[in-house]
Amino acid sequence: MSKLLEKYNIKESNEFIVPSTPEGYNRYGFSTLTKGMDYTSQCEMITSSQKLKEETRTIKWKKMLEQWKCDGKIPKKLKRRVYKGVPVECRKEYWSLISKSFQSKQQGNENLNNLFFSTKEIHDDNQIDLDVKRTLGYHYLFKDNYVMGKRELFLILRALSQEIPEVGYTQGMSDLAGIVFSIVLQRNDTFDLMNTMITNERYNLQSCLKTGFPGLIRCEKIHNMLLKNIHHSIYNHLISLGYEEVQCPGFLFEWYMVWIYIFGD
Repeated sequence: MSKLLEKYNIKESNEFIVPSTPEGYNRYGFSTLTKGMDYTSQCEMITSSQKLKEETRTIKWKKMLEQWKCDGKIPKKLKRRVYKGVPVECRKEYWSLISKSFQSKQQGNENLNNLFFSTKEIHDDNQIDLDVKRTLGYHYLFKDNYVMGKRELFLILRALSQEIPEVGYTQGMSDLAGIVFSIVLQRNDTFDLMNTMITNERYNLQSCLKTGFPGLIRCEKIHNMLLKNIHHSIYNHLISLGYEEVQCPGFLFEWYMVWIYIFGD
């Protein structure tokens, strides 16, 4: 077994226990004491009325999700409520229903554990390690290398690389998987959701991650077309700055991940 795998304690097949959010981190798990910014500007301030509104929305969401699970029909109010934001307590359940993932518990975990805790080196190990170390450093789950969230992320990404060899591991997957893990807080469920988003035709993230990023290039063309035909002022401003075409696949991938986080938020 390589020294890198030893650092991640790859032989230890223990379940991840989610620690309590420490002081100095907001309810989403991000540091409120980032260097160079004062506490007030970083801390998410919630008034008592906002908190009460959030609690009321959470009750409505739980009722809606329960009904969704019972009859299998997408609720009529879902779209409108999603744009207002998914309450923190309801995020995992929402992701499970909308993606129809989290199937490994029903299928058995033995095969997954073989992927998570394989001591055999794979081609992507070093790149995964480098990217994991750069992922969500201001989140309390990912602040320390080789342990907690970063260990979980390393295990998840290695498993995905082996499960979907036609994609393997590509840069950008670590940030997306990190966001998903911060929402569902469970190794198997994060793997299932990522696997669904990459391989399911409904999401087709696979085309955005393959060599050459064909799916992302297609999204870029659609993005530019929408920008030109709908958001005229933004498009004209970019043209005035010297951009003949807004060629920004890297930006788009980050932007789409922001949307994924918003819908899970």
